[in-house]
Amino acid sequence: MLRNILILASCILLAFGCKQGNKSTAKQFNGYAVWEEGFTTFTDCNTGKEYWLKDATGELAKQLNGVTKEAYQPVFVTLEGDLLPPSTVGVEASYDNVMNVKKVVAVLTEAPKEACKVKTGNAVFDCNGENWELTFGQDIKFTAKMPNDTLVFFSLAQPEARDSAGIGRIFYTRAVNENFQDIQIIITEKPCKNPTGKISRFNAKVLFGGVTFEGCAKLKTSKIPDEQNSTTGYNGSTGRDGRL
Repeated sequence: MLRNILILASCILLAFGCKQGNKSTAKQFNGYAVWEEGFTTFTDCNTGKEYWLKDATGELAKQLNGVTKEAYQPVFVTLEGDLLPPSTVGVEASYDNVMNVKKVVAVLTEAPKEACKVKTGNAVFDCNGENWELTFGQDIKFTAKMPNDTLVFFSLAQPEARDSAGIGRIFYTRAVNENFQDIQIIITEKPCKNPTGKISRFNAKVLFGGVTFEGCAKLKTSKIPDEQNSTTGYNGSTGRDGRL
């Protein structure tokens, strides 16, 4: 009798252990997916980190295609997945991690109000282009490395965020340096692809000295004021007409 009880108990424990072992360890992520034929990328709207997606079943691509037929259009998604180590090959290597998508929880045209803890009202951006780079939005004073010089600017106001029909959200700021030279920075929520093939969520334009400098922008995000998570995008060309 005792032996039978022990055998039964062992079977129950083994069954429970197997059940626990099969439990998914996938985490849930909120953010924006951007698809191009052949691959999809994802930006976590709570950390700003960018992931290369492995969509083995093709379910995410199918649902994204149902929302937009245009490539490079960011779509809000909630995903369950496992984070894998960063790739060391090709375009994938420029992303923070590879995410193995386990489940598509939601694909929406707009993000729910509470989905993203980090709001872009107090936005801080890393901006890079061909031979120039700057970060603005965190302090009144910021440094801009331009093609011929490194200059210090003082913001005239906090970055202004506004929505523009047909364009999306735009962030704008204006600043001057000690020589009263004016610089204007315009960030548009429009996907930007750099020479390596990496897609950034934001496009950057800088007007300085009668020249328009173009590139990509990376939104730096933080759950608490002193905990910044940042990576930097790179792209760009220089226009000579001084216009947007």
